[in-house]
Amino acid sequence: MRVWHAANPQWTRMALADWMSTSPDEWDCALERALAAMPEPVLVIAHSLGCIAVARYAARGGRKVAGALLVAPGDVELAPDLPMLRGFGPIPREPLPFPAIVVASTNDPYTTLERAREFAAAWGADLRVIGAVGHINSDSDLGEWPAGQAMWRELQDRARRA
Repeated sequence: MRVWHAANPQWTRMALADWMSTSPDEWDCALERALAAMPEPVLVIAHSLGCIAVARYAARGGRKVAGALLVAPGDVELAPDLPMLRGFGPIPREPLPFPAIVVASTNDPYTTLERAREFAAAWGADLRVIGAVGHINSDSDLGEWPAGQAMWRELQDRARRA
């Protein structure tokens, strides 16, 4: 996502003081601040815990999001004893009030494909399985990730029609 953000300087990136040592409340507040700074409606790209933050936002009644590309949702219920994941569960299972695409890998160390399917179904999102690419992050070496950009354009079109 950093490659995309660098290519789109007009985008806003949610900011946390420390991405590895944080709390659900910090994520919720940071997402709220980032969305408040944007004109409506907003399309969101989220990764890992960010996917859970977007689901939490929607479950709280947040309506500013027009669509979301949810990449490699981190299964905070799978490993709740990891210090950085405490308090992030349970994962909301309410349908999202906006179009969404969940992107999953077949060998993500932070969620199983089965769980990604469950999240997509519960959220009313489309599921896209992109093969064995780990956690779909910089270690995955996807570069500009043309397939992801195509999903992003599809989501933009769907949000415009919704």
